[in-house]
Amino acid sequence: MICNECPLHSRHHNTPIRPDDHCTDCGCNLDAKTKCLSCDCPKGKWMGLISLKEEQKMLKGYGKEEQQNNNASKNSNKKLNGNIK
Repeated sequence: MICNECPLHSRHHNTPIRPDDHCTDCGCNLDAKTKCLSCDCPKGKWMGLISLKEEQKMLKGYGKEEQQNNNASKNSNKKLNGNIK
């Protein structure tokens, strides 16, 4: 993870109340923050790879593609079981 070496990473501090990996300055959960393609580090240590609009468009398209794949799979199973001719 890009934040592992940052001195603000919670692993470099004693934070018994909050066991997750987080930034001790801004409080961001690092697992979630670093999976966000459009998110920036609030401390300016790294920038997002794409805009929020691009990420939303991509995620919206991903959901449609996954749904189409699920529907195709269901139809294939019905054909195999003889439910669709």
